[in-house]
Amino acid sequence: MTANVMMIGDGNLADLVTAATTRVLIDTRLGNKTWSTVGASTNIIEASWQALTGSMEYALLSGK
Repeated sequence: MTANVMMIGDGNLADLVTAATTRVLIDTRLGNKTWSTVGASTNIIEASWQALTGSMEYALLSGK
């Protein structure tokens, strides 16, 4: 399984210490199948976790 991660924001360091929402996009590939998942939170770890677990859940539930 291959995953590409992109964190989306305006590139402002101040966003890391404010209540700005961070969105994390994960593109995942397994063989010739690909899918994308997104997580969003004011906490970058939480947003990353949401996107990662969403990708794994999709893989398991879709039989990929």
